[in-house]
Amino acid sequence: MNRPWKIWLVFALSAALALAAMAWLTDEAVRADLDRTAASRQAELEQQISLVLWRMDTKLAPLIAEEVARPPSFYEGYTSENPIGLMQRDYAEELSRLSTPLPANVLLNFSCDSGGECQSPQVPDQQLEKVAVAQGLSEETLNLRKRRLRQLTEQVSVSEIFQQLEEQPQEADELQAQIATAENLFSTNRAVLQPANETATQGKGFDLQQRGQRYKDVAEQEFRKQRAGSARQLAGRQESAPAPVTEGVSHPVWVGDNLLLVRRVSHGHESTVQGTWLDWPSIRTELLAEAKEILPRASLVPVDNVQQADPTRMLAGLPVMIVPDERLSSLRISDPMRWALWIGWAAILLALASSALLLAGVVALSERRAAFVSSVTHELRTPLTTFRMYADMLARGMVPDAERRQQYLETLRTEAERLTHLVENVLSYARLERGRGVQRHESVTVDQLIERLRQRLAERAEQAEMKLIVTVADGAENESFTTDVGVVEQILFNLVDNSAKYAAGAEDRQIHWETRTMAGNVELTIRDHGPGFTKPSRARRTQAFSKTAEEAAVTAPGVGLGLALCRRLARQLGGRLEIVESKDGVSAVLRLPLDIVAAG
Repeated sequence: MNRPWKIWLVFALSAALALAAMAWLTDEAVRADLDRTAASRQAELEQQISLVLWRMDTKLAPLIAEEVARPPSFYEGYTSENPIGLMQRDYAEELSRLSTPLPANVLLNFSCDSGGECQSPQVPDQQLEKVAVAQGLSEETLNLRKRRLRQLTEQVSVSEIFQQLEEQPQEADELQAQIATAENLFSTNRAVLQPANETATQGKGFDLQQRGQRYKDVAEQEFRKQRAGSARQLAGRQESAPAPVTEGVSHPVWVGDNLLLVRRVSHGHESTVQGTWLDWPSIRTELLAEAKEILPRASLVPVDNVQQADPTRMLAGLPVMIVPDERLSSLRISDPMRWALWIGWAAILLALASSALLLAGVVALSERRAAFVSSVTHELRTPLTTFRMYADMLARGMVPDAERRQQYLETLRTEAERLTHLVENVLSYARLERGRGVQRHESVTVDQLIERLRQRLAERAEQAEMKLIVTVADGAENESFTTDVGVVEQILFNLVDNSAKYAAGAEDRQIHWETRTMAGNVELTIRDHGPGFTKPSRARRTQAFSKTAEEAAVTAPGVGLGLALCRRLARQLGGRLEIVESKDGVSAVLRLPLDIVAAG
């Protein structure tokens, strides 16, 4: 084949293109699989966050509902001048509330006027302190509440709270005000919920609405319970209840680091801020405890601008956002995708390897066939030249000597047999290549086989001035086997021909044909005393058309087909051919099964 490197170059480019395409597909598949895995884990995280928010809101709802449902009269401070507008005989009853511990997670209840003066129902003035202590309030607790009131006055700007509540609507009816308060427990998130609802009514915003509805239900129940208690207290008093007030809705707000639940209350033309100072560190600890099993690294952070906050992370009742801080573990491609990629790569590599082997075989076969054509041309040229020259000389009567003419005729006969042997080998190989195997079977004994083949094999040895020695092991003469005698003859003739060619220079010019039976086989051995094959030469002899014209010119003549053809013919007969080398020469052993029909 001319310039096989071009074929290999095209194959290399095609293989590189196929591998590049497979690498691109692998990268895209891995990326898509990782994206799918990441999306799945993100969806799982969102579900965990939603569950945690439900737990937190459930935990928080009773506290917030209890505080926002308190009537305005609850926040008025205890003074000797105006003890909540009650008669003197009710002091002891009302002051006894001072000794009651504050609700959990509440630092202080307070009421501040527009001038910034603040008071607390838990902190009486100096004249009533002794009465409060007498009713069971400890001085330590009283001092703690007084410090908290001063701290609140110092840290909280009442005007800032008024400004935040200024745009909120006022409710004239007390019940409607409390219901509005319940509905607006999550009103800090309303600006965020609106766009979310427009795009996903049943999505993330809807979840926040459901949690907000829980606040409304709990707050309304708490409102009715507290109002029923207040009605019973007012029914037993001789004085009339305080004048009606206008009560605004409650809102959770951040003032610095302080979390307040505040509302605006109007008494005629005067307005006050009433609310609850929540213990945010304590609330945060309790809420995070609800998330410990699901999101152990979660944290809660205040939200100043709820419009820019993510509604899926917001609590329904407080301007607080959860930060899960759950780092997704390193993503790995899924097992099905991994196996698919492994199989894909294995398939393409196997295909490339198979293509390379096939191409190598085709190239090698093409080169061998080119060498065969060259060697056959060389093998045909010599006898044809001899035929032409001797025939011409004999035809013109240029050889008057009878002995010389006989010599020329013997030469022509030898060359004709040589051509016949060459043609037989080539035709046999062609039949094998087309899949046509052994066609004739007959049962013969060892003696019958030797008798039929001895003369031709001996003549071939004599042409090389060598002698064929035939020996048969005891008991093997009458062994019979079924085979194609013509094919056996062709194999043995090729083996004798090889010995005649390659052992012609040996000191011992004998070719041995040894026959014996062993292990259910008849062994036909052709042995000579020649130099044998070198390892590279022996490896090449197993391939058809392995000899070039140049090799044939410097070694024994032939096309390099005989030994490869013998191996394949032996397999067609159901046997095998082995080459055994020793110090005394080379043996070719043909083993054929006894009493077994040859494979066809």
